[in-house]
Amino acid sequence: MFKITRNFIYGSKDNIILVLNKLGKIVFSYKNQEILDSNFKYQTAFTDKQNILWISTRNGIVKLVTKKNPFNIYQENQSIRGIYKNKNNLFIGSYTENALIDLINNKKAKIPGAIGAFSSSYQDKNSHIWFGSTTNRVYEYFLNEKKWRFHSIDERINLFVTFKNLNTGKLWVGTSDGLVWLDTETNKISYHKSSLIKSSTEIRAFYKHGNDIWIVSNKGLYLMDAITESITNHYNVESGLPFDNFNHLYIDSEGMFWLATKGGGLIQWDKTNNTYSSFTTKNGFSNNTIYAVYPDNFNNLWLPSNNGLIRFNKKTKNTRVYLAKDGIAHEEFNTFAHGSRFGGHSLFIKNKKLYYVYNFLGIKPEQVFVSNTTLKPGKYTLGMEFVRESAGEYGESLGNTKLYINETVVAEGPMRTQPAKFTLSGDGLCVGYDSGDNVSNLYKSPGEFEGGIIQGVGVTVEGTPYRDLEAEAKRLMMTQ
Repeated sequence: MFKITRNFIYGSKDNIILVLNKLGKIVFSYKNQEILDSNFKYQTAFTDKQNILWISTRNGIVKLVTKKNPFNIYQENQSIRGIYKNKNNLFIGSYTENALIDLINNKKAKIPGAIGAFSSSYQDKNSHIWFGSTTNRVYEYFLNEKKWRFHSIDERINLFVTFKNLNTGKLWVGTSDGLVWLDTETNKISYHKSSLIKSSTEIRAFYKHGNDIWIVSNKGLYLMDAITESITNHYNVESGLPFDNFNHLYIDSEGMFWLATKGGGLIQWDKTNNTYSSFTTKNGFSNNTIYAVYPDNFNNLWLPSNNGLIRFNKKTKNTRVYLAKDGIAHEEFNTFAHGSRFGGHSLFIKNKKLYYVYNFLGIKPEQVFVSNTTLKPGKYTLGMEFVRESAGEYGESLGNTKLYINETVVAEGPMRTQPAKFTLSGDGLCVGYDSGDNVSNLYKSPGEFEGGIIQGVGVTVEGTPYRDLEAEAKRLMMTQ
């Protein structure tokens, strides 16, 4: 033990400097091999007037500065998919649980009966909060009565983002499969009739600006008239924008558009003159996938990204990146928490063995199947088969998975799957590489396949036995 101060206990164990709070919980640990080798032993320690701890060791002097974490962390170690703050109430959606936190008393109440994670929110003039989710449900919260009402549809689509048009009373919902409006009395949906919005369009955000409703998607920006609810324009690369896979939108008081993109950084768009500027890793950003744009009162834009929280000043263009070492809970954010490692499945080869990983919505542990034999050079048919046996508590599918090399089962075991789409932000089906965030921690993106040729890939959900597909694959290989 080095030192005990009013708030902290300083010590070391196994060549690691530790800082503990008065409850004995480790709040900071530090190890630097260049400073702390196997001969690390402290001689003396003292705290100066600035509360800096100085430690004299056999290898020199260590300076340890403790600072208060500027970030408050809620629902630690959970994959957060959506947040909403109303006065002193904080709604947090995650795959583990959806919770309501009283920020005054720091008390948490689990929201009963909620299936799937809240992913977005919108409060209307009647003090109703509408929550989109990662399932086929929309949740309505009566703020004054503190009551919940659930709206579940028959279709298997994810009702991600919600927007209540006060002019017409319609509840518009952005989905993984286009734009719909939800009749909250019958719980029936109707797709928007505009030919501009295709069924494969992922709607990620709504933004009301005067009589304009801006719809943010992976295929550009759509402009809806708030009175007629017709789509009047579509802005994308073809119309002059440098990028059109968007996650979020903010329009400042000067009418400037700030666009968060998936892969193109932050775009400043002067719509009046149709000019733009792009800000990316070349300008000091930590990542080019930005999930949202939120302003403060000091000309800063706060940008959650795939690698930390970015603070960007609109006037000076100065950038500051906050990472886990600066106190944030995790360096990767996501589309609505303002497939990837937060959900997906992957078949790959590692260390000459065949792997299949099913990442169930980011909930640990990953479901990993590894072949009991190694692969040698040659031609193979590699695959997996999942047979559903029952439904789980929340509608997920439970069953058995087999991993195959040719006709031989090389791994087998129980597995659970979810029926909806994984991708919330543009990741899709890839062959030979992983285009987005790595599905599994067992490899890093893009994880490109090397040292061989993939002659074909087949996927079916029609119930055809694996061996029938394997025989068809062999037949096709013989024709190559």
